[in-house]
Amino acid sequence: RMQSMEDRPSRKLAAAVLGLLAGVGLIVSVVHASRRVAPGDESDEAGAEAKKSHRIEWPNRSFFNATCAKDKLVTECPGYRECWLAVNDFNETKMVLKRSKLRWKELAVRPERKWCDRWACLDLRKCELPFKIYQYTKEDLQGLPIRRCLYHAYLERDPYVAEHLTDDPKRACMFFFKIPKGCRFHDGDIETLPYGNGTGINHIFVDYYLEGIDADTRERFLGHAAIAQGHTGDDRFIHGLDIGIGHYGKFPPQRNDDALRATPPWERKYLVTFKGTASDVSRKVAGFHNNPRRRAIFLVKPHPRNCNAQTSVSRPYGDNKRKPFGPFHADCCRTLRPLYNSYGYGDLMNTSFALVPPGQQPATYRLAEVMERGCIPVFFGYEHNLLPYEELIDWSAFSLNLPQDIDFENMLYPRLEALLRDRNKVLAMQKAAIDTWRQWFNTTNSFSASYRAIVATLERRFMFQTGRRLAALSESPSPAGGAAMMRYYGDSFAPGWRLRPRAEMFNASMRRRAEH
Repeated sequence: RMQSMEDRPSRKLAAAVLGLLAGVGLIVSVVHASRRVAPGDESDEAGAEAKKSHRIEWPNRSFFNATCAKDKLVTECPGYRECWLAVNDFNETKMVLKRSKLRWKELAVRPERKWCDRWACLDLRKCELPFKIYQYTKEDLQGLPIRRCLYHAYLERDPYVAEHLTDDPKRACMFFFKIPKGCRFHDGDIETLPYGNGTGINHIFVDYYLEGIDADTRERFLGHAAIAQGHTGDDRFIHGLDIGIGHYGKFPPQRNDDALRATPPWERKYLVTFKGTASDVSRKVAGFHNNPRRRAIFLVKPHPRNCNAQTSVSRPYGDNKRKPFGPFHADCCRTLRPLYNSYGYGDLMNTSFALVPPGQQPATYRLAEVMERGCIPVFFGYEHNLLPYEELIDWSAFSLNLPQDIDFENMLYPRLEALLRDRNKVLAMQKAAIDTWRQWFNTTNSFSASYRAIVATLERRFMFQTGRRLAALSESPSPAGGAAMMRYYGDSFAPGWRLRPRAEMFNASMRRRAEH
């Protein structure tokens, strides 16, 4: 009896374990019974099979195959639209429809900002001719917090700009201040400038970086100063005061560049091309119209944060690696990659026209790259942005400007093909594009061409000149990089920048009116 009493706890434990196992078995059997399909119920069986196939094949794998886009419009290939919807949450049809509807609605009025216009922020009276500009130095800002935001631009290295530099601040019409990357302004910086009169008037801050200077930074810290940057949208740009700049190309010079510049547009391999990252909605739209049958190649890859070179189902991460993508998203990255890599960037430069959509800012490196190789620029998506150096360059003389909702198949391609048949016109456009690149975008001396454009724009304003002229550009730039400056003053000013007498200027103006 005492032995049986000692064994009683172990028996209770064993009985409890057996009861628990029996309960688990009962639950499993009930679940299996609920999933079992009756032998005669064909509809339930078909539904289960469809659900199973949906779970395995969709959305875990992409149907898109890059070889399909080799000889047909890319949107005719199964899976392309679905992949872009998954990777970038982008639907081209809805975007174009929304853009078209905006034309029939009243535009929203932007909230009023504490900005001034060109007449209040630019004192044209404080300038003695000829025009001179002063470049800030570290010594000018010794002991001031704003000294951290000054980058010496070496303006004196360019012959044309050097002619307009002065060491006497009292003689200067404008003050040049170049900003380094990553600089952050603070309250009171603009008031400490020694020649800014406490407001930054007649100062120009130059920013070449992608982020640029946004509206809030301008309103809080920069006072009445002008800004030269690549962002030219209405949200941060003051017309007549700021300057929209251009960037020199990043694509290195190639052996066949001279041969390409000598090849007329009608003898080129492609009609129109583009290749780049989907950093702007215009680029995403262009990617939906890749059509080798029309010699139109538009290759767009997702942004690296959504797809990088290693993204796949086994490695479902972008550059940030913060959270994994879904299987379908990751597989789309894998299937879209071969299409983008199927054409070389240099090969696509052998084109009559080159699509130029905005990048991370309206100023894009692609513009200089295509003009350097004799391609005629076709701007796409610049409805709300200015083109670089608009006061100096008449872009309409050698480029096209398209809205985002244009019909590629029925409007754009026929227009380009008809223009290509007018050989005299396209040859003149090609020559003007190459000459403009040599004058304002040439990379020989890094930023020197951009500095020339900024100084030339400011000089025009202080000479009370309006409008813009694409001048007779010098065909043979000087070896030093300071090419013979184009005479953008028209009839009002003689070569050598000598101010004409008032009567002579009036007569020249009357002659122009009679000609028009």
